[in-house]
Amino acid sequence: MQTDLNHFLNLWAYIPGKNSLFSFAIYSSFLHGGWAHLLGNLYFLWILGDNVEDVMGKAWLLAVYTVSGSIGFLASGIAGPQNIPHVGASCSVAGIMAAYLLLFPKAKFVLRLFIFIVLPLSCFTYIGFWFGFQLFNLLVLKSAGVSWAGHIFGFIAGLVVTQVFKSQHQLGKRK
Repeated sequence: MQTDLNHFLNLWAYIPGKNSLFSFAIYSSFLHGGWAHLLGNLYFLWILGDNVEDVMGKAWLLAVYTVSGSIGFLASGIAGPQNIPHVGASCSVAGIMAAYLLLFPKAKFVLRLFIFIVLPLSCFTYIGFWFGFQLFNLLVLKSAGVSWAGHIFGFIAGLVVTQVFKSQHQLGKRK
C-alpha cells in the first residue's frame, strides 16, 4: 500500500528536484497528506472563499488560488527539501486568506478556545496572528513536514493578485 502511495506521489506531486513547478503545482494542490490536512484546507476555503468569490468572481478567485499555490510551491521548493513530494492546498488557501483580509478588513472572527472561552477577533488580528505563527515556525522552530515558506509566499501572492483586482475594479476608492 505504501509503495502504491509513493508511486502515485512520484507521478503527480510537485517534487522540486525532479519535475516542473508549473505543470505539477496545480495537481499538487489537490493532493493532501491526510484527512486532517484536506479538511483543514476545505474548512478555510469554504469559510473565506465564498465571500471572496462574491466580490471577485470565479475567474479572479481561481487566479488567486492558482497564483498563490504556484508561488507558494516555488517558495516551498526553494526553502524545503528537493527530493520529497510537496502537496496540499495550504499555499492557495493562504492566498485566499490574504484576499479576504484586503476585501473584508473590518470582518470579525470568533475564536473558540476550549468549550467556554469565546474570543472575538478582528480579521486583521486573526490573520495577523496566523501570519506571525507561520513566520515563527519558519524562522525559529523550522519544523519539518509543513511548508511554512509556502504559506507565507502564498499569502503574499494573494495580497498582490487581490491588489491588482482592486485597482482594476476601483474597489476602495472614493468617488
